[in-house]
Amino acid sequence: MLFNSLEFLFFIPILILLTLVKNKSLYKLLILFVSLFFYFAFQRQYLIYFAIFILISYFISIISGKLLNSKYKNYYYYGIISFLIIFLIISNYLPFLNGVISIVNGTNYNIPISFPSILGISYIVFQLISYYTEIFRGNLAAEKNFINFAIYISYFPKLVSGPIERGNNFLPQLSSAKQFNSEIYSGLKLIVWGLFAKVVISDRLSPIVNNVFSNSGSYNSFQVLLAVLFFSFQLYFDFMGYSYMAVGVSKILGINLSNNFLIPFFSKSITEFWKRWHISFSSWLRDYIFLPIAYKVVRKASTIKITKSYSEKLSYLSGTFFTMLICGIWHGPKMTFIIWGLIHAIFMIVSFLTKSRRKKLIKKIGISNNSKYLSLFRILFTFGLISFAFIFFRSDTVNQAIDVISKIFSFDFFTEKLLFPSNYIEPYIIVLGILFVISFEIIAHYQKITDYAKYLIENINGFIFILIILSIILFGKFGATDFIYFNF
Repeated sequence: MLFNSLEFLFFIPILILLTLVKNKSLYKLLILFVSLFFYFAFQRQYLIYFAIFILISYFISIISGKLLNSKYKNYYYYGIISFLIIFLIISNYLPFLNGVISIVNGTNYNIPISFPSILGISYIVFQLISYYTEIFRGNLAAEKNFINFAIYISYFPKLVSGPIERGNNFLPQLSSAKQFNSEIYSGLKLIVWGLFAKVVISDRLSPIVNNVFSNSGSYNSFQVLLAVLFFSFQLYFDFMGYSYMAVGVSKILGINLSNNFLIPFFSKSITEFWKRWHISFSSWLRDYIFLPIAYKVVRKASTIKITKSYSEKLSYLSGTFFTMLICGIWHGPKMTFIIWGLIHAIFMIVSFLTKSRRKKLIKKIGISNNSKYLSLFRILFTFGLISFAFIFFRSDTVNQAIDVISKIFSFDFFTEKLLFPSNYIEPYIIVLGILFVISFEIIAHYQKITDYAKYLIENINGFIFILIILSIILFGKFGATDFIYFNF
């Protein structure tokens, strides 16, 4: 049951009725039931495996809490993390590994192991790595209440596309003696905003992008370039749609999810982009991949005479490289995702190495660092870099990505096909929809809003709320495509 389906719209009143239950213990049981039902609607054949996975994870959690003072706790911790990573690899990456081994051996090979691919397993595993790590660091107490723990793992608004919730943000809300504070109207505002972004804008861009990427040779350079930019907006509004719908649904249930999206296309650098895009994922990468690697490299390099003076640079370069490599691999077992991640690593490394020189150049030219024109240039330049990298993110193969890039730079303006379908109202709906959303974001950007969900709640009045609903009814394409991050 996808958030952009008609079935889900009929599911929302059930959630609202659920908030009438005042007994907190019963309410949590019903939330768990609804979450498992939501999972059942996607993968009924794997529900039993999912339940077993939750049970095993719970018992590991309880044992973890009892081993904090044990001299073997580090071995236990690394064993748990290794198990989770191996489980994730076997669940999601077996075809990729088989392909690599086949290339090396020169023969077809299949690893004789398989696990069911549990829905949302990438998000769940990363969430559990964070959870167990914070327990062993002494920053979080192991959750003893099984219902709370089961909700933490299976909570349906975040199950398929995040956010990757930290235990110290989510679990206290379940353990608190206070009744859940349902915000129905606020939640509905965010739901319709997210639904508008998905079904009116993103899903209208999807067939255009698909047609061009599958047959870029039939379109001219400008059309292919436009399709590349369209994919950036398709992914942007797709992920925005899910992010705010997830927060909105959770607000109805009285649980606050972490902020996962903060107008990232207004970023002035790739580093800033990753602080605004899939925030829970990028902060996870920072805390559990980048910082441990960076600290380790600094300590090691500072003890060697040759590398001592470069230890900080080496720590950033190595940390960034491996972090973005893992970021690419996490998105899926495709070489295009790995290249996409490494392109972002290159962008960030080049930016880091040229930072002082760029500052000197700007000062020499006489441009103020606070200039609005310089800010606009940085935003547009960053958007261009992001869109270029997204070519690999969208492409099914490396050759397809190369074909798209080659076509753009062929400067061929002859075309055999129209970019838009024969229904010429489509581009007007797309452009007006984008301008409508971007207008909110421009105002929020210049007001330096840090909580965009709260900003939307406060600024979507009754008239705008009704206007968005009417637009969804008239122009929405329900169930046209899955959410893109659903696949990760």
